[in-house]
Amino acid sequence: MIKLHSILRHSINERKQVGTVYHFADTNNLVPILEKNLLKHSYELRGNRGYYISTTRDKNFPIKYRTMGVDQINVRIELDGDKLSDRYKVKA
Repeated sequence: MIKLHSILRHSINERKQVGTVYHFADTNNLVPILEKNLLKHSYELRGNRGYYISTTRDKNFPIKYRTMGVDQINVRIELDGDKLSDRYKVKA
């Protein structure tokens, strides 16, 4: 027989299961990210998004893209979404 207080304690200690998420950055931005161990947020007023850092669950997100006729290459940074969700609001 399981006691109610153990069920409640187990339920309260569970956290959101986000899994691995990826952040893609331009190669020019990789060195500052690694040196400072910091991802800087963006800000968008439209739609009340506020401050955010874009992530994806798709590890095969396009690495190459073109900007103004020049090929750009992104690097993939793997993040622990479960740990992120402990401190920050994570939305789909």
